[in-house]
Amino acid sequence: MVLERGEVAHTWRDERWESLRLLTPNWQSRLPGFGYKGNDPDGYRTLPEVIDFIASYARAICAR
Repeated sequence: MVLERGEVAHTWRDERWESLRLLTPNWQSRLPGFGYKGNDPDGYRTLPEVIDFIASYARAICAR
């Protein structure tokens, strides 16, 4: 169970620097049954990409 206040990825949207990047390569950053599907597996996600990844996962598992 994951709890987030407000909206999906709230902390990532409102409490992180715009210049933030994950410290793990894209291919390694995954959630259960939900991995990277882009064309830069060795790159690092930007903040908007992290938010989109989390929001996409929430939609895929019908999280509320």
